[in-house]
Amino acid sequence: MAKKDPLEDKLEHLSRLRQQDDSEVIRNGLRAALTQKRYGLLVAKAADLVAELGVTGLEREKQEAFFRLTRDPLKRDKGCAGKTALAKALVEMEQSAPEVFATGLRFVQPEPSWGGSTDTAAQLRGWCAHGLVRMRHPRAVLRITPLLVDPERPTRLAAVDALGDSGQAAAEALLRLKVLTGDEEPEVIAECFNSLLRLEPERSLPFIGDFLDSEDPTVAEAAALALGDSRSEEAIEILEGRLEVTLDEDRQRSLYLALALTRRQRAMDLLVDAVSQGSMGRARAALKALALNRHDDSLRAKLREYLDSRPDRVLEQIWRQDYEA
Repeated sequence: MAKKDPLEDKLEHLSRLRQQDDSEVIRNGLRAALTQKRYGLLVAKAADLVAELGVTGLEREKQEAFFRLTRDPLKRDKGCAGKTALAKALVEMEQSAPEVFATGLRFVQPEPSWGGSTDTAAQLRGWCAHGLVRMRHPRAVLRITPLLVDPERPTRLAAVDALGDSGQAAAEALLRLKVLTGDEEPEVIAECFNSLLRLEPERSLPFIGDFLDSEDPTVAEAAALALGDSRSEEAIEILEGRLEVTLDEDRQRSLYLALALTRRQRAMDLLVDAVSQGSMGRARAALKALALNRHDDSLRAKLREYLDSRPDRVLEQIWRQDYEA
């Protein structure tokens, strides 16, 4: 009979803690897992359970486990699972751990992978950025700044998101600079737009609107969708103004979709007008965008009437695919 893997046995024991009613038994079981010195995966499982069950009183054990796993990490914490889970648990439970977050923010863990190496600490750095912001660290923005040019996309995304939650004026300037200098991943720029709208919505709307004319279509689309998600009247004005002069059909589609995202009556009226009397290209783009509201019976009836008055094979195809499927 094959000998049972000791790690598997310990993980199963941890999982059974969910069925326990005795809070002290749960706490002791989690403490034992956090203080063992061998398995990063076991620490990760324990940290996840601490956050899931809301177990308090283990702050010291979590922080000691984190620093223990930074020593000889490839042996103790392969994949950086333990340290990442610990940082995540500290953030989700809104616990102050400045030394953990400051260390994790700079931590890099390259591990061998096919054709080279992979930095498995990318998510860890992101969680630590959020941790500094959540605990309102006075130098949070300053310490997060280097992550905006981190080699790893998940880290850059988390840094941008954390800056958006910081509420600090310096973060707005950094996010604008990041947009202006660009990023190889359009998703990072899109996250910058969203973070700017959380920080300073009124001041950020026209700034983001300028990127509707970006030479990079993915950036232009990201700007349009960010404006749409803001659901503001000013955003509708910006989007409408661009629609009046935009001839590129791909960009028209992005602008119409952004209008639909606002879910404002004025935007809905603009879209319906495009279906009823716009050029066929605009009518198709607007009908596609309005599918976000396809469960509105009144809107469906109105659109069906307009489609009947201007027969078009593509419009009918959009209707069948997006409204009747």
